[in-house]
Amino acid sequence: MSGGDGPYPGGEHPAPWRTVVVRDFPSSGWILDVGGGGEGVIGRLKGDRVVSVDLSESELHDAPVGPLKMVMDARSMQFLDESFAVVTMFFTLMYLDPGDHLRALSEAHRVLKPRGTLLIWDATIPPRRPPDPELFIVKILVELPGATVRTGYGVRWTECGQDAERFCALARDIGFRLRGRSEDQGLFHLAFEKSE
Repeated sequence: MSGGDGPYPGGEHPAPWRTVVVRDFPSSGWILDVGGGGEGVIGRLKGDRVVSVDLSESELHDAPVGPLKMVMDARSMQFLDESFAVVTMFFTLMYLDPGDHLRALSEAHRVLKPRGTLLIWDATIPPRRPPDPELFIVKILVELPGATVRTGYGVRWTECGQDAERFCALARDIGFRLRGRSEDQGLFHLAFEKSE
């Protein structure tokens, strides 16, 4: 679920609003935004330098004009090896089955150029324990240079959960080096570099 508050039984969902500051980042060449439909945050930031892929054609239609948009599965991308300088995943991994995280990160590694950058923004989701609700909702104010995007993301809450440490371990096993990590309000941002 994306695109703001949405209708919830009983009105507004009780999840608190959290702020994510997305600063401009250096890049040369094409940027691949995995899961770049919907609000298209990275496309808003980098415009026509972005190739946005999403499994949902309707999410790509909803995204702002600018990036090249392609329907594609993050677990099996149809790009040549070493095609991109930067790969981004903005609240994408939470929508994948935990068993597919390794495949998606491996694909990001494959399509990145040597010393390319992988940037991840996502939410810490603790394992679901009754009486937790069936949906995990995060409501976000995305602060971009010159704009603010108000949105929300929601997934079926499972017993697995996810956190930054898990993605750091998976990325390390694939061959990424951690270059930056920040966590705040149950959200995290990770920056990795592909080794040469």
